[in-house]
Amino acid sequence: MVDFKNHQLADYKTVGGWLLLLCIVLTIISPLRTIYNLGTSYSETHQYFSQFPGLSVIFSIDCIFSAVVLFYGIRAGISLWKIKPGAVKMAKDYMYIFLGYSFIAIFLPFMAGLPSASNEAMIPIVAKSTFQSLLFFGIWFSYLNKSQRVKATYRTFAFSNENDNNPVEVNTGLPASEQDSELLIHNATPVQPSEATDN
Repeated sequence: MVDFKNHQLADYKTVGGWLLLLCIVLTIISPLRTIYNLGTSYSETHQYFSQFPGLSVIFSIDCIFSAVVLFYGIRAGISLWKIKPGAVKMAKDYMYIFLGYSFIAIFLPFMAGLPSASNEAMIPIVAKSTFQSLLFFGIWFSYLNKSQRVKATYRTFAFSNENDNNPVEVNTGLPASEQDSELLIHNATPVQPSEATDN
């Protein structure tokens, strides 16, 4: 059983599959999407900045929040990609930051001082965006907590390059119970067929 688990962990101990997709999303897709959305928003609203000064202020605030989320996401994605200590915790922190921004973004458009008709027209758009953000958070946060590949790749103890017999403690951001389980599997020595007794 232990030998099977070790082989299973070895198969998953790479940045591949859904984990690779998450890294690509955080470092490439999300930044490009953020830049595109901000550019589109500016091109559609900048002509109204003089008429509605609050719109310019809200756009600037949104740019600041978006930049914070963007850069933290890139940092988290790179950490996951390079299998750095604490990468999983950083990715989860990014998810919380993203979720917080998503809730703030619900109210920002309605604070620009636009006519009531414009506010009513934005409700379906804001609702759709919020749903997509919650779906993104739910899928990837659940993945980080339950994925066998994440558990296998970001283990509690990694071996140093100089001496494979010297364990080096690494903070992966996984819960303590999962860290202990990974350590037990890592330290267990499977019994070879030749060592088995007839008893």
